[in-house]
Amino acid sequence: NNEIAISKETKQILHFVQNERDKDFKQFYKEKGYHLYIVGNMKLNMFNPMTVNLSGNKALHKTFLSVSIHNKTYMIDQPVLASFEEDFKNMTQVHIIMNEKPIETNNGWNVVGIGDIEAEYEEEENSIFLLCILTL
Repeated sequence: NNEIAISKETKQILHFVQNERDKDFKQFYKEKGYHLYIVGNMKLNMFNPMTVNLSGNKALHKTFLSVSIHNKTYMIDQPVLASFEEDFKNMTQVHIIMNEKPIETNNGWNVVGIGDIEAEYEEEENSIFLLCILTL
């Protein structure tokens, strides 16, 4: 018999950790401000593994995240919710909450505290989308 018994205490710890993780995700979604979604193919450069919560294909980075978009590096020094398909290092979207809307520049948008991003802009209610899709 190769079954491993899981103690009641272990199950309690697992439930506690899952509940805390769920609280973090719910808290992120409730934050006030402009919900900015940067959409496109992005590469993860750097993050703090001690402050990441994974849930399905989403990673909540509670402190910072460094990403590459169009071969340019951006440091996002605030909570970030990153979405990915298979590999968490290859992101399809990052979701951040901003106090100010991005400002239009000659070839894209300036996101306060992050930098200039080449992208198309869309806005729906309190959500802003920067679409960083490369055209070939």
